[in-house]
Amino acid sequence: MPPSIRQIWHRLRARATGRAAGGPWLGAREAYARLAQAYPPEAHNPFMQLEQSTMLALLPDVAGKRALDVACGTGRYLKILRARGARVVGIDFSPEMLGPARGLGAVARGDLRALPVAGGSAEVVTCGLAVGHVAELGLAVGEMGRALAPGGTLLYSDFHPAARLDGRGRTFCHQGQTFEVEHHLHLPEAHRAACAAAGLEIEEMRDGLSSTVPPFPAVLAIRARRRR
Repeated sequence: MPPSIRQIWHRLRARATGRAAGGPWLGAREAYARLAQAYPPEAHNPFMQLEQSTMLALLPDVAGKRALDVACGTGRYLKILRARGARVVGIDFSPEMLGPARGLGAVARGDLRALPVAGGSAEVVTCGLAVGHVAELGLAVGEMGRALAPGGTLLYSDFHPAARLDGRGRTFCHQGQTFEVEHHLHLPEAHRAACAAAGLEIEEMRDGLSSTVPPFPAVLAIRARRRR
């Protein structure tokens, strides 16, 4: 059955504003401030489990390497990287989210569009489900690329643009109410352009498919290497 006029309008609106039809809307900072106390450092729902399995399938050997986790939140990837032998540093813009992460490694507050780290200081940079919270994808990818040493690997994920264009949004439940979280649509060509501008060569772009029937692409994971 072809989409209705209303469905088409909602999809166009999502493309134009970065929002999908959903519940009350919250900016990313406010959303994570509310969530922090109940946000464990692990993949605690099916969407995050899918994202994590997609990312880990692309994660290189990190043993003994300097790893930077951007938008580390409460420390989900800090735990994984440290368990695999990396020397870890985490950065997040939310002081509320950073609180629980402080026992998992060195952490600092900072924006992914202006990372408070020296250029070339990390051999691996990870970033889970955060680039969609900012409109300036090029700035975010550029900063992560700047943090990488030559030959280093960037691995990051995003809510899949196909899911956004199908009217799905980033949402969470808090105190019995569902909220839509600020999220900006970044198409695959935007990721390619951002990586190229940052001096990064994409090694793989992988779709993570939902476990629903029928499945849909829910996660986009990208692994790129900084040119030597």
